[in-house]
Amino acid sequence: MSVEKLQPSSFVETPLFEALGMGFCAVDDALVVRKWNGVLAQWGIAPEEYLGRRLKGVLTRICPERTGADRILEATGRALAGETVVLGGGIVLEFPSPVAERLHLVAAPVDLGGFPYVGLFFLPNGDAEQVRARYERILESATDGIMVIDPDRRVRIFNRACGELLGRRPEDVIRTNCVCGEVVNCHMEDGTSLAAQLCPARELFSGKGGNQVEEMLATNAAGEERWIETHYSAIRDDNGNVEFVVGIMRDVHDRKLLEQRLAQSEKLAALGQLTAGIAHEIKNPLGVILSSVEIILDEQRPKDMRREAAHFIKEEVQRLDHRLRAFLTFARPSPAHPEPVVLNSVIRRIVKGFETTWPALTFELDLAAAESIVQLDADHFGRMLTNLLLNAVQALPGSGTVRIRTRTDDGGVRVAVEDNGPGVPEALRRQILDPFFTTKADGTGLGLAIVCQLAASNGGSLRVCASDLGGARFVLTFPHQSRKQSGAGG
Repeated sequence: MSVEKLQPSSFVETPLFEALGMGFCAVDDALVVRKWNGVLAQWGIAPEEYLGRRLKGVLTRICPERTGADRILEATGRALAGETVVLGGGIVLEFPSPVAERLHLVAAPVDLGGFPYVGLFFLPNGDAEQVRARYERILESATDGIMVIDPDRRVRIFNRACGELLGRRPEDVIRTNCVCGEVVNCHMEDGTSLAAQLCPARELFSGKGGNQVEEMLATNAAGEERWIETHYSAIRDDNGNVEFVVGIMRDVHDRKLLEQRLAQSEKLAALGQLTAGIAHEIKNPLGVILSSVEIILDEQRPKDMRREAAHFIKEEVQRLDHRLRAFLTFARPSPAHPEPVVLNSVIRRIVKGFETTWPALTFELDLAAAESIVQLDADHFGRMLTNLLLNAVQALPGSGTVRIRTRTDDGGVRVAVEDNGPGVPEALRRQILDPFFTTKADGTGLGLAIVCQLAASNGGSLRVCASDLGGARFVLTFPHQSRKQSGAGG
């Protein structure tokens, strides 16, 4: 393999250079040395001697031939303009170690940590074959499958681990010029093939996708299905075009089966919890109903008593209906249908209804001046906010303050509902979000659990903490999938 085919502009991690025995340093646009890898240090020059120094001064110390230093500076300037420049083995550098005397040198634009640099790649003269052999050993010793695909979707590199995972001989795959769809028979759990429109490599070549991590089922040559995790990333040329796609595959079949068994166990545990909760909530009202029926059937009882017993039955049936509706909401949540929602507008509308119903309470609005338009289910958000406001209202003895606050920061979009009631003891803050846990005599223990469930289905979360008002603060957080529009806060 020639030095010209090392494609240095596609390398981004200095550990790879060290694995290949390649010296590397990075220079910024002011020609100041910013990175210096371990190989150069092994050649006898510690990084601290040169980091932060100008390249010209560094070359004065390590390059005895003035023409050699000038060639390196000229190549660096061309690389700053976007070129990749290869200098042959005529560059002489003097290091304390005799390992590196005559070197191949490549100057190329690189991107390290999101910042543009010029990378200077040093390779001892005559070591290209050693680099190729070392590179092949790295590929063959990897425990993950590694496959490289060209724009025609032909497999160009296919290591041993990839062959073991897919039941293919690497030499056969390369020799027969296979396309990736013939080698990797991948599909989703529902049977949808990824060989056509959903192929991650196809999306990268078309410019539609970025680096992707996927879990999928792959059928190997023996017809066995196994779960694999794939990481696809693009190797681009100097013009930014995708030249190759690298696929890294890992066998996650055992882990996936364990996750499925755990999920099934969690479902069964939740079902048991739901059944126990329903039994508990139905048992007490049934006792009241049975006693009331006996009173009604006893014709010796006064009419007023029998009429009162009938009212008891009606009230208990209504209470049962309310609880069963809550159970059904928790057990069969409606799927989220995201749409752009202006949170502050929804909050103002719902709070206005609460102000009418509870005129003795004070509702404070502290809404962000810049309204966030968030992608979520509007009905779900309304139900979340209503449940949190009801929770706050029920915590107040008849008068008090409920505050609703919105904020947007790097952590996401936050909606907080807080009150000056008794609050939630720290020891109960974890339990209070669990299904069927309640501190209220007539509570179902599902209100906050339903809020958690709806928040999760919209990519959000709910947490509880103490409020500076003296009571509890419940905070809904949604990720940034929003755009801002200016507007007055409430």
